[in-house]
Amino acid sequence: MKTQPNYILLSTLACFTACFGDLLALCIFGEYYPGYSHLKNTISHLGSSDSPIVLQASAWSVFLGILFILFALGFRKAYAEKGFSAQLASTLIILYALGEGIGSGIFRADPISGQLTALGIIHEVTGGIGVIAILLLPLVMPKVI
Repeated sequence: MKTQPNYILLSTLACFTACFGDLLALCIFGEYYPGYSHLKNTISHLGSSDSPIVLQASAWSVFLGILFILFALGFRKAYAEKGFSAQLASTLIILYALGEGIGSGIFRADPISGQLTALGIIHEVTGGIGVIAILLLPLVMPKVI
């Protein structure tokens, strides 16, 4: 962490804010959605068009993605001497942020008659890419740390 310590510290704070903020947001949002169950319903349900907190949930999801992108850029700077492995890890975090965060916030998973709409399919695909990226991250991290 020799290069640009202020930026790296800021990106670390962005990561903590994203992680703890997401837990807090999910708990709070669930309270404002009558009948919502954290055990039975998906998080995407909070951002569906029929949700009473659709705008808040979508805005949070986009903000969450931005926070993770800031973290990924700081991570890349902090571990720049690790070369390709650090770049790959950072890219995987960015893909997660774009898919599970920003993509899921912009494209709602609104089923019509039990079938996903075109936007719902985009929601599922972007979210899936994000999940795959974050699942691959532990395979890269041993080379970085």
